[in-house]
Amino acid sequence: MFFFLIPVSSVLCCFIFLISFIRFFFNFSIVSKKVQNSCSLLRIEMISMNEACHYLAEYAASHDIKVIWSHHFSPDTPAGCSLRYRSIVMNLNWHEPASLPFQLAHEISHILNGDETDICFYHATFTGKQSVEYKANTGAVKLLVPFYCQNVPKESINVYDFMESYEVPSYLDNVVKEEVHNYYISNRY
Repeated sequence: MFFFLIPVSSVLCCFIFLISFIRFFFNFSIVSKKVQNSCSLLRIEMISMNEACHYLAEYAASHDIKVIWSHHFSPDTPAGCSLRYRSIVMNLNWHEPASLPFQLAHEISHILNGDETDICFYHATFTGKQSVEYKANTGAVKLLVPFYCQNVPKESINVYDFMESYEVPSYLDNVVKEEVHNYYISNRY
C-alpha cells in the first residue's frame, strides 16, 4: 500500500477534528441534559451571556440537540454543528466570547432548518439573503429576541443594544427590528 501525503487546509483539518469530536461524544451518549449547566463554565463577565447560553441550551435540549462545550480549540476555530448527529460543538476559547450566545443560536438554527450540509461552521459575513448562513443568522435572531425582550418594556428596548450585546452582524439590523417589533405585537405590549 502506498500512502500519499496531500496538503490539507486548516478548514478541512477543523472539519475532520470536529466530526471526530462529535462522534466521540455521540458514542458515549453525552447529551445536552448533562451539559445544560455547562454555561456556568463560561467565564464571561456579563451574567446575561450565561443566562442566554443556559436558555439556548435548554431550548436545544427540548429539540433533541446535543450541545458540547470544549476548551480544545484555538481562539479562531468557529463553532460547528452536525445535522446527522444533532450535535453542536461550541468553542469556549473563541476570541469574541460575547458572540457565543449568537453562535449557539446560529448553530441551533442550522439543525432546526435541516440544512443539507452535514457539518456547518459559524460564519458571520454576509453571503446573500438566500444563503444557508443568512437563514441561520436570521434564525439565531428569532431565538434570541424573546430571551432579550422578556423583561424589557417596549419603550425601553434598543435594537442596537441587542445587536451589540450578542455581536449580531450589522447587516441583520432590519431583521432584528422586525423580530423585536413582532415580539412586542404578539405579546401585546
